[in-house]
Amino acid sequence: MTFSRGCDTAERALADPRTESVRGEGGVLNLPVALTRATTALLRGDAKQAQTLAEVAIAAYAAGERSPRQHPWVMMGTAFAHALAGRTDEAARLGHEAMTRQVVYDAFDASKQRNALGQLFILCGRPDDAFEQLRLMMTQPCEFGTEQVQLDPIWQRLRGDSRFEQMLKLARPL
Repeated sequence: MTFSRGCDTAERALADPRTESVRGEGGVLNLPVALTRATTALLRGDAKQAQTLAEVAIAAYAAGERSPRQHPWVMMGTAFAHALAGRTDEAARLGHEAMTRQVVYDAFDASKQRNALGQLFILCGRPDDAFEQLRLMMTQPCEFGTEQVQLDPIWQRLRGDSRFEQMLKLARPL
């Protein structure tokens, strides 16, 4: 299946009005459908639609009641939405703050959230920061292995940089 067909399939599934949320990568908080649709639009090359959907996602995050454990995940999701909306400085600030809180609150969840922070830095045009997150992912316990990083369409944006393969070689088996 080509990447564009995959985006088309995802968009059709996400357009179903019965779908209210998508399981988040940390399993702690479901993502607003608008955030996943915004990401798919960006990957398809439609920055305008990504921005529009990202604004809907920001509003969805702001409207929900959350437990203390979910707060760093809400911040990271909101940061991701800001990045998709083109507000990269705000996105990077929120993402960094989310990770800082997560590390203090729950180290296990922080290891899960590191992938999201790395992707966020890629979307914000901060490859050095993304590579630092990738280095930590490859040298510390993390649920994301080299195969997942290599296949992820956001991490793929770093593939042309020689540091990408170097970082993947750092991976230590658990």
